[in-house]
Amino acid sequence: MKKLTFLFLIGLIGCTNQNSKQEGKNISIFGNKHIENIQHNLVPAHYLQGRSNAKSIPQMMKENNIPAVSIVFIDHGKISWQITFGYANLQDSIKVSPNTVFNGASLSKPVSAMAALKLVDKEILALNEDVNHKLQGWKIPESHFTKKEKVSLKRLISHTAGIDNHLWSSYGNDEKVPSLIEMLTGENPSVDPPVAVVSVPGEKRKYSNPGYSIIEKLIQDATQKEFEFAIDELIFEPCGMDNSSFEQPVPDQMKMFMATGYTNDLNPYPYKLFPFKAAGGIWTTPTDLGKFLMALMDDYHSGKNVILSKKMADSVFQKSPERLGFSKLYDDKSNELLFEHWGSNSGFTSYMVASLKNFIHFWNSLCSVLQAIWLLR
Repeated sequence: MKKLTFLFLIGLIGCTNQNSKQEGKNISIFGNKHIENIQHNLVPAHYLQGRSNAKSIPQMMKENNIPAVSIVFIDHGKISWQITFGYANLQDSIKVSPNTVFNGASLSKPVSAMAALKLVDKEILALNEDVNHKLQGWKIPESHFTKKEKVSLKRLISHTAGIDNHLWSSYGNDEKVPSLIEMLTGENPSVDPPVAVVSVPGEKRKYSNPGYSIIEKLIQDATQKEFEFAIDELIFEPCGMDNSSFEQPVPDQMKMFMATGYTNDLNPYPYKLFPFKAAGGIWTTPTDLGKFLMALMDDYHSGKNVILSKKMADSVFQKSPERLGFSKLYDDKSNELLFEHWGSNSGFTSYMVASLKNFIHFWNSLCSVLQAIWLLR
């Protein structure tokens, strides 16, 4: 059973200020009735008519020993509503608030991916070339798998580079933390295996945490800056994400707002350092990640170029199985497209989901998503 007792959720819909026949009107689907349904009427994905056994968010939290929930909804480019439940720290009875900072785990990946794609827009990186041409001080080991096909940035972002997967280890404050190169090579003090190509690049999709550490190294080498500072300039500052950081340990100004992760038995996990920054090291708030997704969708709809060019944003959100930072849900018969990403580290579960259009049934399906998140445990 996964010990993921802290929930960090973002729900977004129709995040665009595009020209519309209804421009200037309040066309948010999040009326009071819908908000009440999400808060107090969670139902399973499948149930018999009249036997839904609907429950409220506080009920689900109590039944599953979940100390805190933070939710933000964005509608038409603005925060539509946000709500928090529970405690960021049970021992000190500190209630969770919109300013509470959570470990976003694998939500780090789409942030890192968009930073890399921004460097492609700037012609600093190339999407389809062998990344060994840009990597400095460490190269992906050549093998019979890479004889004809090479590891490219596009394949790393989309988890099709043939890189093996394993869960990186976290470290205590009093432990020696490996450098990025030591993690990639598997050398002490890293306790994890080295990065390896285990299949022909481009042949199949295999989710890979180490693949995103290669992206981290690529961003560092391309910008000649530490990863966390490069992300500040490429993503956080343009998006106004003032409560987000990849720094390990977390910056002092954020520590007072940090949530504590808990086991299923409500025992606190000790604070850990996550040197696998691009793969899972982000500390952030739902509001900040909302700003990130709003900027992306403005780039897609309006060509504002906050993060990506219109052409690159089109590639990210095109209707195809190709995954450029997000998984996508779509129907070829509809113009709708949902995109999402999950994340989990010890004590934290996170989820972001967004719609490119005004998906009228989105709020209803979201109730099932909320139910599914708790069932992950």
